This record gives sequence, C-alpha cells and structure tokens, in this order.
Amino acid sequence: MELLKIRRLLESGRSVFDLPLRVAYYARVSTDKDGQRHSLHNQIEHYDRYIEENPNWTPAGRYVDEGVSGTGVAKREQFLRMVEDARAGRFDFLVTKEISRFSRNTLDSIRYTQELLAHGVGVLFEADNICTFSPDAELRLTIMASIAQDEVRRTAERVKFGFKRAVERGRVLGADNTTGYRKKDGVLTVDEAGAALVRRVFAQYAEGRCGLRRIARDLQAEGFVDAKGRMYSYASLHGMLKNPKYKGYYCGRKYTTLDYRTHKVARLDESDWVLYRDERIPPLVSEELWDRANALLRERGARMRAHAAACQSRYPYSGKLFCGAHGDAFHRRVHRSRRGARECWYCRQYRLKGRAGCDSPAVHSRELDIILADVLHRVFADRAEVIDGLAALYAQTRTDRNHEAACAALRTRERALRARRDKLLELYVEGVITKPEFAERNGEAGAQLAALTARAAALEAESRAEAGEAGQIETLRRALETEWADAAQNGLGACLLERAVVRKAEAPNAARLELRLKTGQTWLAALDRTGRGLSLCEIGISQAQVSRLEKNAFQQIRKNL
Repeated sequence: MELLKIRRLLESGRSVFDLPLRVAYYARVSTDKDGQRHSLHNQIEHYDRYIEENPNWTPAGRYVDEGVSGTGVAKREQFLRMVEDARAGRFDFLVTKEISRFSRNTLDSIRYTQELLAHGVGVLFEADNICTFSPDAELRLTIMASIAQDEVRRTAERVKFGFKRAVERGRVLGADNTTGYRKKDGVLTVDEAGAALVRRVFAQYAEGRCGLRRIARDLQAEGFVDAKGRMYSYASLHGMLKNPKYKGYYCGRKYTTLDYRTHKVARLDESDWVLYRDERIPPLVSEELWDRANALLRERGARMRAHAAACQSRYPYSGKLFCGAHGDAFHRRVHRSRRGARECWYCRQYRLKGRAGCDSPAVHSRELDIILADVLHRVFADRAEVIDGLAALYAQTRTDRNHEAACAALRTRERALRARRDKLLELYVEGVITKPEFAERNGEAGAQLAALTARAAALEAESRAEAGEAGQIETLRRALETEWADAAQNGLGACLLERAVVRKAEAPNAARLELRLKTGQTWLAALDRTGRGLSLCEIGISQAQVSRLEKNAFQQIRKNL
C-alpha cells in the first residue's frame, strides 16, 4: 500500500490494525545464553500470534538476530536483510518489541526508520507505542532512542565498576585458557603439566642460546598444544614471556574502550597498566628469571628492529622481491664457493622451513641485474636524450640555490645587529639601563651576530666551490656514458624496479618474474637456468613517468661515482 494512502486513512480515524498490510517483524537478543534464548523464543511466538490474529494483516516474514549487540548494525545479518527486503518492497509494515531491540544507537534508529519510511515501510515499536506513520513519530523516536543509548552507556560503566570490584575481592578475570593455570570461580590453581612447559620456555629462552622460533619448532615437533588445541608459535610464546602473571603479578587495564557504541578499543602504554604483586596468583617462575627473560626479549627486539630498519634499503633488491605462492618477502643469502660469492634471494617460508615451506626458485642478484639492465635500455632507447636530461637535472640542482641573495640577507641582518649593539651602548652610557642589563642584552646580540657571520662565511665558501664545479658537467656526462653502458655490471637497472613477484615455472630450476617498474610499466621475464637463458617481454604498457625515473637514476649514478 502506498505511503500517501496509508497516511490519509490514518488521518480519517482508522488505525494500522484496520489496514490491509503485509507485515513482518524483527526480534533480537544480545547474547546466546539460555535466558536470552528463552526471551527470543517468547518474542518469536508473540509476534507470530500477534500478526496472525489480525485479519487485515498478511504475514510477510520474520527477521531474527541472536547473540549480537544492539549498539550497531554491521554484524546483524538479519537486520540488514530486512532493510534490503524493505527496499525491494517485500512488506509494508514492520513490528518490533521496542527501540532498544531495533537499535541502541540514536543515529542508527533514526537513519533506518527514515530509510524504511522512504520506501513506504512503517515501523511499530510495540512497547514504546510509536508508529513511524504518525507525524510526531520522529520526535518521540529521538527521545526514546536517546534514552536507550544512554542506558548502554550506564551499563558499560556498571560493567567496568563490576570488574573493578571483582578484582578488589580477589577474583581473577578472563578466560580459562592460560597455560599453566586452571581457573574456577575466579580462583587460579596451578596445572602442573602446563606449568612445567612454562618453566621450560622461560629457562631455555633466558639462557640466550636459542630464540622463540627455535623453541616453538621444538614444541611443535614434540606435539605440544595450548589450551585451545593449537600448536605453539612465535606469537604465543612471545605473549607467554610477556605475561606478568607467571611471576605472581596481577596485570590489568591493558586496553580501554574508546567508544561504547562502536566497541573500539585501544591498547594502553605499559606505564598505564595496573600492575602489582598479588598473593592470590601462584607464580610459576621466579621474578629474577622472568625479568632476565624479558630483558633479553627487549634487547633482541630492539636489535631486530634496528636491523630491519637498516636492511630495508641496505641492498638494491631489499623489500622488492615477493613470492607468488605465499606473498611473503624474499630474504637475502650469500653463497660462497671457489668461484666466489653469489648473492641470492629466497622466500621467507623456505628460509624458515626449507622445501616443505616453499618450493619457489631462488633468484640471483646477478640475474636480476642483467634483466633490469635490458629493461633499462628498452625503456629508454634514446640514451643520449636521457643523459642530456640527467646532466640538465644536475645543473639545475646547482643553480636552484641563490647563494648571492641569501648572503645579502645575512649581511643586512648583521648590520642591524651591530646598530642594535651601538644603541645599547648609548643607553648604558646615558644611564637608561643598568650594567647587568646591558651585559645580558649585549651578550645575546653578540652571540646572534657571531652565528650570522659564520653562516654568511659558509655560504660564500659554498658559492665559490659551486662556481668551480661548473666545469664538471662534461666529466659527469662521460661518467654517465660509462655507467649506462655497464648497467648490468653496476646494478643501475635496479633503480627501475618497484616490485617483483617470483613464480615457479613448469621446467625445473626455472622461474617467471613479474616486474613492476616505477615508470608504471609491467614486464614479464622468463628465467631458465638449464639453458642459461633469459627472455623478456613487456605487458601492461602505461605512460612512462620519465621525470621520476630520471631522478632515481640520477641519484643512483651519483652514489656510484
């Protein structure tokens, strides 16, 4: 039935119960506990009977969400399906218990009721006695939805207060899945089998002879699993070592809720945690062992982060090669033999687990240098034009600096400071300022003057040096010619590469490389080591970003000079 016709009938004194409508209903409970399931069952029975007992209404379906919160709609599948069906015109009227069942978020309540109304669908909130076909429905809905939303806020505060009181009474919160402990009625007891494993991990790690990955592999090989039946990993052992509970400490308030409506949380800094010695938590390791293990963990973590930062661009292909099978990055390894050292790149999974982890082929840096040198010469077929551009770029970087104007500005400031010092001296002689005040102000002006003089001298020296560099352009051109011709030897083509994906080819010991360039082009290279062959073809041609590439190439050449 059309919305205009419905409203005219209502204005004439008829009610929604007198209209021939296709009626659906929506029901929801926020948890899947037995009491809530019973409540949901009652809602379903009530609305099935409620709609069937009205002779003017035609049942048009039910939408039921179980065990989901009412503060948002993103995870409520049936609610979203109900909205889609309303858009499709599958029913005219929706019945629900109250606004809090529909949504506890004021904005969501108003938004979705307005959207349903825009598609000719009204909503009856039975307990609140609000029908959105009525003219005053939006005002009443806003008031009632705000009350429902505030109830969520107060409930969240009551829950936090309840947690705090539970901790004060000595109850241990959280799930019963901590290795080495059993929890019953909020009290922790020691699980000797798990405790032995915890002590073993702490002792092995604190010795410093092996890392967490090695310990995890040993535990996996021996068949150990955690409380959830999962194999121990680096992450789970890292969390174990960081858990203060194992030395008998209570640790809480690691996270805080940013918004009770969206349930977004943020991890707090360790300085904001609630941490104290708790006699009700039986320690599994000594404080000395826990502190020693965590000191080593922090030291290794800092060293690893520093190493990762240094290695991110340490080599020309660092962070650019990825496995087509797993998506993991390739790691560098150097093979040494009588013929010399060879730099190779392997998938991270191969480095961790060998061929069982990944059978993608390794790639040699020398092979990449040859391929990318070929790409470089194909992308920039006119070598003379590129070298002219690089030389012009070099010359531009020298002329962009207006040392003459900068020196003139510094000299002007020098003269102003000298005049200021002369004025201070006059004021002191006339008795306007005291001797200590004169000494302080004169000292400040003198320090500023010395700094300006030094800066002006440095700029003048730099300007003279650059004037002498003007004759180096031809030397630079000759160097560019040499570097360009030997691109395969000096790895110059690596500056072209943005990302390379390595895939296994059908032939043994062969590989296919998908090379994405910084110019926006993509090239496909085939690598067949049996015949020592390299083939190259271009795919996905796009407009070359030549200026960007020239800058990168120029920086690489300058580095090699």
